[in-house]
Amino acid sequence: MLTPRRALTIAVIMAGFGLMPALPASAAVVPSGSASQIVSEVRHAWQITKGRGVTVAVLSDGVDPYVTGLAGRVTAGPDYVKFRNPDFLDGTLIAGGIVGDGPGTGDLATALGLAPEARILSVRIEPNIAEPGADNFYNNVWSPAMIADGIRYAVDHGAKVIYIDAVSPTSDTANLESTVQYALAKGVVITTMAAQALTSVAQLSYPAAIPGVIAAAMVTLPSPFQALLAGSYTKTATNESVLVAVPDNTVSETGPNGQPYSADGYDASPGWIAGTAALIKSAYPRLAPALVARAIALSARDHPKGGYNITIGFGLINPYGALIEAGQLAKLSATASVAADGSARVSSAAYFGSLPKVIHRSMTKTAAFAGVLAVGVIVLLVAVGLALRRRRPTLMPPAPPRHAGPF
Repeated sequence: MLTPRRALTIAVIMAGFGLMPALPASAAVVPSGSASQIVSEVRHAWQITKGRGVTVAVLSDGVDPYVTGLAGRVTAGPDYVKFRNPDFLDGTLIAGGIVGDGPGTGDLATALGLAPEARILSVRIEPNIAEPGADNFYNNVWSPAMIADGIRYAVDHGAKVIYIDAVSPTSDTANLESTVQYALAKGVVITTMAAQALTSVAQLSYPAAIPGVIAAAMVTLPSPFQALLAGSYTKTATNESVLVAVPDNTVSETGPNGQPYSADGYDASPGWIAGTAALIKSAYPRLAPALVARAIALSARDHPKGGYNITIGFGLINPYGALIEAGQLAKLSATASVAADGSARVSSAAYFGSLPKVIHRSMTKTAAFAGVLAVGVIVLLVAVGLALRRRRPTLMPPAPPRHAGPF
């Protein structure tokens, strides 16, 4: 039986030798209790850490630092767009999903800051699509260099996790790729969302397709869950850059100027992948980015048939399980010299002196000792399609707080 761990190991080994096969695209049936279970997992994760000591850089259209739940947690970085009246909508909603207070219920239907004790570094690398002049910007100004500049600034100013809310307009990404490698070498985890829809099978989606970048797919967790590919609801194209899936359930958020919004999709999902990475880096600050990706992949639950598919990756993200896996990987790497790409050199004393423990570990975890591969390349080889711009979240009238509990 091809378990998720074995699928991960095979993918790692085959990717390293250029032998990555076409992976199965079969549907994944996720239990209807997934919504309540993931809320419980977040609460268990918070017993270990809430993200203290970690700065998450949000590379988007900017973050309003005065919004309820974000006040005192946001540092304003550079604005590479330089519009006179910027709209900080998407970045603010994304930041709220990472560090915001929310109503305090932990319900998937309400705003949830997955790493509420982390901090945000706002770097404005793009305008909101609704801003005057945005069309001209995207058609004539926008370039991969702006994403690269934002990454380098974030790394040089203390970010340990970066979320990139952007897709490169061209495939000429050599500078962007080298900047990603610079970040990884500094131990910085880079996260993003996989492409939303296909425009051409010959096109790749960047930065999701760059080795080392953790890309997530979006799924909705209703009750009962609508299985992807078998049902009608998916916002993410089949895409081999996908590592795991994250919820994109609509949440109540506070946007710029204190306005209440109903956010979903690209505004609701990032908190899950960037926030989980922040929790891991808070608990295990020296863990290499590739091992953070490994922990997230190994801990994913509700696996698709065959252990992996190109719609939801290795399954649904599990923040608590990711922390547990990260702890095990941290113990392994404590006796090894682990590079930013996840490769490792083990001293003879550490290897032979602890042989039973090494054998006891799964082959997936010890695969890091091959010294030739990075987990980040597992599913980042053939990401297909450029992302369509997401729709603007709906401005909602104020509503009373919702009760705790799943849907």
